[in-house]
Amino acid sequence: MSVLLKNAPVYYALCQVRFNPVAAMAKFSSEIQDRMRRIGYTVFENDETQTVEFNEEQLQNGTPTLTTTQTWYFTKSDRSCGFVLGHNFLTFQSTNYSDREKFFEALCVGLDIVHEIVQLESVVRIGIRYLNAVIPEAGESINLYLNTQVQTIDFGLSATGGMWQAVYKASQGVLIAKVYHAPNLPLGFPMDLIPRSLQLLKRFQITQPMTHAVIDMDLYVEEVVDIDTRVIYEKLLGFHKDLAACFHAIATDYAFDKWS
Repeated sequence: MSVLLKNAPVYYALCQVRFNPVAAMAKFSSEIQDRMRRIGYTVFENDETQTVEFNEEQLQNGTPTLTTTQTWYFTKSDRSCGFVLGHNFLTFQSTNYSDREKFFEALCVGLDIVHEIVQLESVVRIGIRYLNAVIPEAGESINLYLNTQVQTIDFGLSATGGMWQAVYKASQGVLIAKVYHAPNLPLGFPMDLIPRSLQLLKRFQITQPMTHAVIDMDLYVEEVVDIDTRVIYEKLLGFHKDLAACFHAIATDYAFDKWS
């Protein structure tokens, strides 16, 4: 997560803003895509998902409401990073995270483009999420990398998995920290996060089962903010202190020595 870590364990990162819903976002998607293409995000994809909703009356007569949601992806040709646009959010995602300033600047550039074309009203939520792969070397225990409070309990049986989670009131917003333990699984993603369009760095393209853990940190603040990317950028930078403190509390000095 730090530019000082030569072998940083971050294998996926995102920052996101949510804004007032724009029902006609599909109408603007072509112009947004053209602007994104001009700044290097040349791979364009879209996706449609349907959700089924029932109210009490619909449960009785079996006539659900089908809602179709569109999502647009604007990605670099090397699949290392890109934008995800929905009717009420813009996400910048990366599998090659190294510099938080450039990372946050990229989101702000994309938000400026969307705002110029769509004329958004305000941002209502700002968030960052990092996934860190903790992969011990051959012969090492995963517990060398994780502080005791987040380790699994060893009582003589073979563990098949587990998760530690805590929620904190951050200096700005809410911080949710999780550690997923995977004794014999390939490196993957939490069930609530299935990225599309990106490719993991080669060192994280591990498909064979292995003992590892994933440190998942999600910090967000819900408040109304004007569409001013200078303000949003500073808020994102302000999240770093709490995220760094959390990361250093979860991982051991031994882990940081290995990642340095």
